[in-house]
Amino acid sequence: MIVILIAIIGIIVYFWRFKDSIGKSNIGYLATIGLIFTASLDLGIIMLPPITDMSVLGEEYGVNHHAFEISLWAGVIWLFYLAGIFYYKYIEDKYHFLEFKLSKILFCIATFLTYAFSIQLFKDTLPSYTDIRTEIFIVASLVVAIIMYSLPKFKLVLSKLLIPAILFLPLWAVISGATFDTDVLSTLPKAQIEVWNHMENPDVDFFVWWWIIWSLPTARYLYNSCQKTSVSKLGIMVIIVPLLLVIPWISVDMSLDFIKMNQGLFWYMIILAVLFLSSSIVAMMYSTNEVFELLSVKSNRVKSYLSCVALIGVTAFIYLVHLPLGFIASIYGISILTGIILYGIKRYRIRNNKSGESI
Repeated sequence: MIVILIAIIGIIVYFWRFKDSIGKSNIGYLATIGLIFTASLDLGIIMLPPITDMSVLGEEYGVNHHAFEISLWAGVIWLFYLAGIFYYKYIEDKYHFLEFKLSKILFCIATFLTYAFSIQLFKDTLPSYTDIRTEIFIVASLVVAIIMYSLPKFKLVLSKLLIPAILFLPLWAVISGATFDTDVLSTLPKAQIEVWNHMENPDVDFFVWWWIIWSLPTARYLYNSCQKTSVSKLGIMVIIVPLLLVIPWISVDMSLDFIKMNQGLFWYMIILAVLFLSSSIVAMMYSTNEVFELLSVKSNRVKSYLSCVALIGVTAFIYLVHLPLGFIASIYGISILTGIILYGIKRYRIRNNKSGESI
């Protein structure tokens, strides 16, 4: 895993010297930063305390546990985001590996499973907070998702509300009595080194693999919607500014016991998590729609019905089978490798005066 991270940093350093613009559309700097900041938190607002006891890891490695969490959470994922954006800008736009029908279908399936994994995390971690049946929250998320899918304006309003809502969360926690850790900045460099030195730790390894599968669809979305800007400015937007936001966000001590004792804070987090989960479900529906389009399903109504059936089927499936991160990552890898092979075949056919359009 350390080799992967070194390779990513090498890619970033190599492309940093390019001054051409990144992105296709212009949604503004603040909106782009907000997208990056919230995309990396997603269900982490409720899943992190039950999955990983950062205080134990911090004590084990002799660093501030909040600094360790920031290094694990923000120091890795945004590197993957930036590397992913570079992939779409400098490789995918040139060679179109993911534009072949088969590679695109595989990529959509992997994206679908990535968001399904978010539902699985929600299912696994919610019982740590409440005895209320998880299925109730899943159904609520499905209802909100269907509304978001049917009414794009409603989805747009919710997306705009999520950014200030997520930023207000640590403030609410402080008002509710949570302590603020002032020693984070002084120990952050050492904590970052410890994260890199302990990639073999199962907790650290889990997050790195999660960042790998999460970065490709997120980077594609960011690339298609981010501000037209230079690489250096993009680096500031993707890494530096979100990191400055996440330091105070994570420095607030919101332990599992503290959250459970503050019902207002608990329900605020749950509502945010349901909204994030709904966004994941909508993304799954878009992915299935794209697959059915590639399979030449013409009717929008049929595609919507099939998307709902696929969504319900996967939701039921993940209650029975645990999706391994390595399996999802391998599908992404196979989709890109398939695109490379098909690109090679196409180039060979063109070179031999044959049409490559049928691939």
